[in-house]
Amino acid sequence: SSVAKGRYLEGRASACLDKTEEALRAYGGAIDLDSGYRHDPRILDLAKELLRKPKTRDAAMDFLRDKLGEAALPTLIEMAGHDPNKKLREQARQAVAKLGAKDRIDRVPALELDLRQARGCKEKKQIVSRLAQTGGPEAKAALRRARDAQVKDGFFSKRYLHDCVRRDIIEALKTMPAQ
Repeated sequence: SSVAKGRYLEGRASACLDKTEEALRAYGGAIDLDSGYRHDPRILDLAKELLRKPKTRDAAMDFLRDKLGEAALPTLIEMAGHDPNKKLREQARQAVAKLGAKDRIDRVPALELDLRQARGCKEKKQIVSRLAQTGGPEAKAALRRARDAQVKDGFFSKRYLHDCVRRDIIEALKTMPAQ
């Protein structure tokens, strides 16, 4: 419809003027009127750009999940498994789950990133457990990397990065089948 096209063009103009939140609203209006706009790469690119800004992250994630839906799944799945930002990874996981595609997330890289960014031993313990439950050669390799990861500790010495859960990792590796 011409109204949908008008909303779309309003979104394009707002995006060009760096009025990104207005652009998202206009694009959302265009999508409501004509679902074909869900597949416009410019709209997806704008939403992805807004994910990188803490101020607009939540609105962009809601937009990807609720307005773009299926069209945003490849982006959301990639983020859920591999995004370096912990909060974004978690939000993407929730969005993918809500869209019914949780099983398509590459869990091992996501859990490995979670482990590296975990705050404290309790959180690390839960992640090690989930990695072990995931099973498979990738999970086993990730656990080995976690077991062996070291960081500088002082001028000449190193310590294990996941020292407080190293025993848990070793035990988990023992229970996993040999590949």
